[in-house]
Amino acid sequence: EIGITGDLIVNADPTDFGFLNSQSGRDDAAIPAFEWFYNYRFMGPASGPVVNAFSQIEAERFSSLSGSVHIEGCEEGGQDLGFIANGDYGLYKNVDFTNGATSFIARLAGFGGTLTIRVDATNGPVLGTFNLPATGGWQSWVTRSFPLTDTADATGVHDVYLMFSAGYNLNWF
Repeated sequence: EIGITGDLIVNADPTDFGFLNSQSGRDDAAIPAFEWFYNYRFMGPASGPVVNAFSQIEAERFSSLSGSVHIEGCEEGGQDLGFIANGDYGLYKNVDFTNGATSFIARLAGFGGTLTIRVDATNGPVLGTFNLPATGGWQSWVTRSFPLTDTADATGVHDVYLMFSAGYNLNWF
């Protein structure tokens, strides 16, 4: 059923479910398969519970969230994390840094704030704390790279905690 609409399967845009389901004779059965294809396309094939730290990780593909942060529509397409408040965090389980990482790249928008990356626990080792730039709007997106301050703990497989402060949205990292 999802292969019938060729442009949607190629774009893998999960926000177009309404189009899939608004056609006569269709039901919600396509949505789980379409979500699987979206994950497969952007996160890679399921080869176990490990996520490659060097691939683009969509912020909304978290393992769990804490606080008021939640998923919202992104003007660039797809979704982002918004409504971020001080003390919120996102957990991304089993992220594989292989032989080590030296920087963190993120697509963000908003009015500034800080982002701290911790591994293995909310009070675990800090890979870095970054001052995020003001971009002029909640959907005014920029891509920035930040050097990690702790590269010794950025090797192997870890649970990654992105610890947020208020003031920005996160699209991917």
